[in-house]
Amino acid sequence: MNVRSVGILGGGQLGRMLTEAARPLGLEVIVLDPTANCPASQVGARQIVGSFQDESDIRQLAGQVDVVTIEIEHVNANALKILENNEKMVYPSVQSIKIIQNKLLQKVWLDNEKIAVADYCVIRNGDDFRKGLSRFGGSSILKKCLGGYDGRGNVIITNSNQYEEARSQLQGDVYLERMVDITSSGIGELSVIGVCSKEGEMRFYDPAWNIHHNGILHMSVTPAPIAEYLKRNAYDLARRVIESFDTVGVFAVEMFYEGVQLYVNEVAPRVHNSGHQTIYTAATSQFENHIRAVAGLPLGDTSLVRTGILCNLLGEQGWEGEYRFNFDDLGENVHVYDYGKRVSKPGRKLGHVTLCGVTDVNEAREVLSRISMVKNEGDIISNNY
Repeated sequence: MNVRSVGILGGGQLGRMLTEAARPLGLEVIVLDPTANCPASQVGARQIVGSFQDESDIRQLAGQVDVVTIEIEHVNANALKILENNEKMVYPSVQSIKIIQNKLLQKVWLDNEKIAVADYCVIRNGDDFRKGLSRFGGSSILKKCLGGYDGRGNVIITNSNQYEEARSQLQGDVYLERMVDITSSGIGELSVIGVCSKEGEMRFYDPAWNIHHNGILHMSVTPAPIAEYLKRNAYDLARRVIESFDTVGVFAVEMFYEGVQLYVNEVAPRVHNSGHQTIYTAATSQFENHIRAVAGLPLGDTSLVRTGILCNLLGEQGWEGEYRFNFDDLGENVHVYDYGKRVSKPGRKLGHVTLCGVTDVNEAREVLSRISMVKNEGDIISNNY
């Protein structure tokens, strides 16, 4: 079947960049998103205003496209399963979405596949909590099974008296995970993005070094400053993870680096924040390769063509309202991407900057210091990037 149209559940910044990648390939994009004039619709996607949790809205989208994919894993997987059972092309597979959207199921899946993850245990009550904390040495993270992202849904635990307060913050099922000592290596977290075609061909992008602030990705440096043996280990680990899900499209595998050991932290069955720089640093971006994979087109070259640092631009803490970015000429190798979101909210991803030919994070911080967020009236809200 020749694919001429792609439906995306979600029309945020990822849907926007997927749309930009699809249009030169001659593909129409329709997105399902609850916010009118969503970022994807601003660059040519046709939008159905609706919820990616609503079965009827999902059916409406599916009826207008050849293939359905996602920009976020927190979708109605049961509705997608009905489509899949009726031979609609849905990528990634619904099984992989169901497993990955529940962080505990994801851990169990990877554990059963003999893929290294940080030690974890199910928490049903205070006794489970205290036993787990004792087992992990008194420093752990309590995590929500469903709905957590960008540090939300996680509580750092240092003593057994925190249980009641932590449970009041995290509604629903939770589990406890050992706190990996990511300071020991000086690297902390890596991510490897891979893409798999319908024919089973798999390609990988260079590992990125991820730097976080307050649980949200702040910078991704490509290539990661790691030894060649560790790079090979990261590729091997990512391959084993992606092969275990047996699906199509882009997958991102986040890894903690502790001592000489890599542990899988989380898996994303979609294009990922730590791969935005591939638009400028790789021969073919993660967005184009995802579209190519789900549309049944040949995969593009994932080779690194230039080094780069991705830097997220986030909403200022303690302020919400309409805004704009303000900056002077940042140089020809600095690319600012505004997501087109009218309203800033605390910690909201509003855009990103890609610095090409740069691997020094201090140089990136100097460039960020020249970008500010201002109210429409001109008052500066933040220049803390």
